Amino acid sequence: MRPALVCALLALCLPAAALADGPGNGPKGPPPFTGLLTANGSGSVTVTSKTASLTCAVPDRAAGSLAKLKVGTPVKIACRKTATGLVLAQLQPLPPPKHDSGTGSSSGDGDNHQGTGSTTTTTTTSPTAPTQPPPPPPSTAPKPKSAVGTVFFLSATGVAVRPDGGGEVLTCAITTAPDSVAAAAKLTLNGHFGIVCRPDGGHFVLSGATPAP
Repeated sequence: MRPALVCALLALCLPAAALADGPGNGPKGPPPFTGLLTANGSGSVTVTSKTASLTCAVPDRAAGSLAKLKVGTPVKIACRKTATGLVLAQLQPLPPPKHDSGTGSSSGDGDNHQGTGSTTTTTTTSPTAPTQPPPPPPSTAPKPKSAVGTVFFLSATGVAVRPDGGGEVLTCAITTAPDSVAAAAKLTLNGHFGIVCRPDGGHFVLSGATPAP
């Protein structure tokens, strides 16, 4: 049989909703799932559900059929793995979800009933659980800063330490607070220290100092 005739027969065997090579050919890919068609073009297709998203390349022979599908269409997708990535194996359009029309009719596997008169609805109110107070908002207060490095500036009102590993220089004020005075008394210019500075208003105040090896 000639190759052209074989290709024509294969094209006729593809149903309108089944595109590409079929989920059984080649290495297995991710499991099929349903969702909404969220992207369709540029040689790829994307389907997104509430918990996952899958993008697969589209074979040239399926591009024409896919172009007819609109973004937002419910579909079932399956892709297979290839040496170059995921390739579309199947894309099946699904019927849109049914919505309650509010006409009073109900559908199911039993009898359908439609009221011809007024319907009285009895509402049962369950006991209201005690309302829990909302959790407190997370603290936005600034946290203390610390650094270990060389003291390259020291005065009666402030200190600056250049960290050993580089980065931002830590500059703190020295006040008359007992912890600040005690920490400043340990420092020496060009000495190697670890310091801690606490937030105080709009600036940081030296609150601790320890000689570092």
